[in-house]
Amino acid sequence: TAATSGQSATKTIQPGELAVVNFSPVWGDKEANKESILSYMKQADEQGVQMILFPEMCLTGYASSSDPNSEIYQMAVNEAETTTSPITQEIASYADQYDMWVFFGTSEQISGDKEHAYNSEFVCSPDGTVTAYQKITPVEGSWCTPGDTPVMVDTQWGKVGISICYDTYATPELERYYAAQGCSIVLNPTATSRSYTDVDGDNIRDDQGWEWYYKNRLESITSREGILVASANLVGGDGPIKQDGSSTYNFPGGSVILASRFSGPVYYAGTTGDD
Repeated sequence: TAATSGQSATKTIQPGELAVVNFSPVWGDKEANKESILSYMKQADEQGVQMILFPEMCLTGYASSSDPNSEIYQMAVNEAETTTSPITQEIASYADQYDMWVFFGTSEQISGDKEHAYNSEFVCSPDGTVTAYQKITPVEGSWCTPGDTPVMVDTQWGKVGISICYDTYATPELERYYAAQGCSIVLNPTATSRSYTDVDGDNIRDDQGWEWYYKNRLESITSREGILVASANLVGGDGPIKQDGSSTYNFPGGSVILASRFSGPVYYAGTTGDD
């Protein structure tokens, strides 16, 4: 949770009102993941949360493939949601009941295209309406069609912009656009893997390498744009189980809420140390 405000905010975020979730998905099982989302929402409501951010593709599980015949590719396309589908509308109904902003990731159907999908973050407003942001710079393979439209929502804390994973880390123009439009907060639903690099020379790709990649970029955004960033990541094994019993993907969690001050980054939620 966080307690801060952006320059254009109309109300200060109080402690406990903004939440990010380390989410462990059941790959390809939308019903199970929906129930987890609803459980987190119920707990959040009991704790006074007014906005909750879930990670990229948390409803479906993560998928990265350019092989149309693969299980991963087909899951992403076949399990794609719409903003009016029953699962989406059920989550939205609870957002309405709890009077809460809810953001969750899923693959999204493309009208007239049964071979591809979007990598999207659905936005459920406190009155139960649903809009979608489609990832503009997807790196998940050819199943995923890029979006082309930034999305902002007006909240009690001012304008909030959405930027999924690589959109956030590699396209600074998007954050600059949101900041120029008066956004006080940028949300970064992500699926950032722990296996990024080896930083201590032991030939093992480790969490320290992931933290450097993840936190370095978020800290630079908050400093450069003067905005608050809330980032929610997947956690644990995901994807089909391989022959050796391991998961295709492995995520470290580490969801954070941070801003920047003259003295350096300020973390309101998540890991703040180096270990």
